[in-house]
Amino acid sequence: MQVGRRGWGDMGTFLFWCLIIFLLVLSVFAARSGPVVLAHAVGRPQALGILAVVGMLIAGYFVITDPAGTAKWVRTIFATESSGMSAAETSTTTTESTAEPLPPPVESAPAPAEMIAWDCPVGSVCFWNDADGTGSRCEWDIADPDWLDGEFMCSWADRDNVMSVLNNSAPGESRSTLVFFAESGYQQPIACEVPGQRINLKGTYRVRSHKWTSGGCR
Repeated sequence: MQVGRRGWGDMGTFLFWCLIIFLLVLSVFAARSGPVVLAHAVGRPQALGILAVVGMLIAGYFVITDPAGTAKWVRTIFATESSGMSAAETSTTTTESTAEPLPPPVESAPAPAEMIAWDCPVGSVCFWNDADGTGSRCEWDIADPDWLDGEFMCSWADRDNVMSVLNNSAPGESRSTLVFFAESGYQQPIACEVPGQRINLKGTYRVRSHKWTSGGCR
């Protein structure tokens, strides 16, 4: 096999140098006859056939002398084109993947639920700064001698009048009757309520304290 390859290589080298000599002769002819004569000759069909044969011989030289290298050269050309296309596709994909994602839609906050009128926990007393159990609410489930001081305070008691009251304590409890006062320390009683009673005030009272009693309203 090695001897056969060497024989083909020698023949290819011979053909290659023949082509070189032919091209040199053609160059000398062009130099002596001028470019116009050469162009006129190339324009003839016979001249075009000769040039085609020369090109085929040149290609055949490389195929005969180095078939493996020629095949590698062909694969390299097509691999380069394919890799170029892949690179373009990859670039497009990368561009698309690196694009900033669209921000999520902004959901509007739900509107605050309106407080139900006369809404008061069982066992508590509730006071509102509007009529009919509406507005801002302050609530207690214990007695409070001073709404403006201590552990439990009413935030609006020093500026707003009490407009409505609900005694939501359970009937039968020992401290079911509610009494509320205009001054702290259970001074100057304003009114009393039995369990479950709801009332609207005239809007002229600022309550400062309240407590439950075991007796009824007199």
